[in-house]
Amino acid sequence: MKFKSFKKLAAGLVLCAFAFAWFLPVLEAQPQFPPRTVNFATNLVITNGQTLTVPSNAVPVWPGRGMAILPYFAATNTTTDPMIFRFTASVDGVNWTTVTPINITNTLASTTAVRGYHQITPFMLDHARFLRLWQVVNAHTSSIFVTNVVGAVYPVSQ
Repeated sequence: MKFKSFKKLAAGLVLCAFAFAWFLPVLEAQPQFPPRTVNFATNLVITNGQTLTVPSNAVPVWPGRGMAILPYFAATNTTTDPMIFRFTASVDGVNWTTVTPINITNTLASTTAVRGYHQITPFMLDHARFLRLWQVVNAHTSSIFVTNVVGAVYPVSQ
């Protein structure tokens, strides 16, 4: 009787070992990176009808990760016109897209400051290694003050 129980236990252990070996590639560690918060731009003044090219730094992005973008801005008078932030991507940090930017649009709320929140999905950043703020477009007839444009990338588990 004891021998049959031992055989069942051994068979169960062997089965568990095979199952573990089968799923081991799924359990491999994912590459980790520290949370990263970046400031693309600060204290910009975009006059009426202007498209301002912004000299922002390149920010590294990781495969399978998106980015949260939070622009903070206000108009100098009453309006609800759109404000467009154009981001460009690069595979090497030298050559940047100019014909297919990632556009993020917010609506102005008169002179009340607006804090936008947008997700640039991993799908949109697929195969890109860097991202930067390229232009800010003001379609409004008066000036816009951009306090800052912040971005954040986080690992899968926090």
